[in-house]
Amino acid sequence: MKTKMKEDYLSILKENGILVIPNYFNTTQCNKIIDQINHFKNKDKIINQRDEGMGGDLRIFNFEDYSPTALKFANDNILKDLVSNYAKTPLETKSVLAGKVVFNKDNETNSGGDWHRDGDVSQMKAMIYLSDVTENKGPFTFIRDSINFDFQRRENRYQLIQKLILMLKGLPLKPPRYKHDYIINQPEVKKNIFKVYGEAGTLVIFDGRYIHRGDVIRSGYRLSLIHI
Repeated sequence: MKTKMKEDYLSILKENGILVIPNYFNTTQCNKIIDQINHFKNKDKIINQRDEGMGGDLRIFNFEDYSPTALKFANDNILKDLVSNYAKTPLETKSVLAGKVVFNKDNETNSGGDWHRDGDVSQMKAMIYLSDVTENKGPFTFIRDSINFDFQRRENRYQLIQKLILMLKGLPLKPPRYKHDYIINQPEVKKNIFKVYGEAGTLVIFDGRYIHRGDVIRSGYRLSLIHI
């Protein structure tokens, strides 16, 4: 990646909290990982969790242990340099998550549950669409400028030790998760909501402090690889 291009990408990321780069992976790479996910044999490593009627996506953590392509993604120096410059701290890869969300006519299904921030302090993530993502395929949905405002948080609270840590840091005492019916009707959401559509191989880098979620999938499936 050329220096000027990296500078342009960093500028976009700083301005918007999100950056979309098409064709980061080619079709061959995407199809190879899809095949590895679909034929994953360690069934006890596959997590399927719903939260208040949402979520329900299939997740495989530490997928870099099973896929050389995912490991290459985890060690991508260009990506690490870009994110580290944005966050002003070295990027540490904790895991590469393989995710699959499939339409279910009996349940609303999406990736990651309802609207949320990953935390109130910076947590960068990078996601690659392994399949084409359109309006009905559960696109990643991001509320631009939401780092500058907050909404009413859900009532589930942290444990006592977590509360004490948050109090010392001057952070909110409720987890940053929000109800869809409430948040979707806020004026700030309507003018700032951004749905990421893209072909297989599209890379999405975003700051997890912004409010986001995977949209509800309405047909077919969506597969992705997430650098967390």
